[in-house]
Amino acid sequence: ARLEENDRKRKADLSSSSGSRGDDGRFLYVPSDADEQTRQATAAIERAFKDGKTRQTVRLALVREGKSTMEEEEWPGGAREMYREAGRPLAEALLREVRAQPTAVEMTSERDGDQDNEQKLNKMLPPDVTAEDIWDFDGSAIVTAKAAGGPSADTCAMVFPNTDVKYLNDIKSMDEQMG
Repeated sequence: ARLEENDRKRKADLSSSSGSRGDDGRFLYVPSDADEQTRQATAAIERAFKDGKTRQTVRLALVREGKSTMEEEEWPGGAREMYREAGRPLAEALLREVRAQPTAVEMTSERDGDQDNEQKLNKMLPPDVTAEDIWDFDGSAIVTAKAAGGPSADTCAMVFPNTDVKYLNDIKSMDEQMG
């Protein structure tokens, strides 16, 4: 039931934020907390993926859980604290929600066969999300979501990359691995 509810919310977000609101895309709601930010980013990522954009840059406001984007944040611990307290939790939450194949998944009757139902259920199941630190001193990491529906639906994100050759090589390697 919870998977079906999440799927309904995802469909509503995709349809309500795809330009059908009659304002020609001029209105942009600015999320006030991490959950709203994750929902909005998920819908945008899935729309872009549906339009054929498989490589995307996503920027999120660094918001600690339970805090508002309107609150002033201080990060005395620098990049490591930003990653630990906001970057990693936001990236993990985002990849838990994103489905790389955002087509509508409906549970069908049993006459379609248990295998079809299992495949459709796997597309709705949350992925297994892991994070691997790149360099500890700068708070950088690669967050990966292995989809229950198979490797073609896997997603990954690089948190706090910069233009250092190390990151450029990591991005190239990730691109090759993801296909």
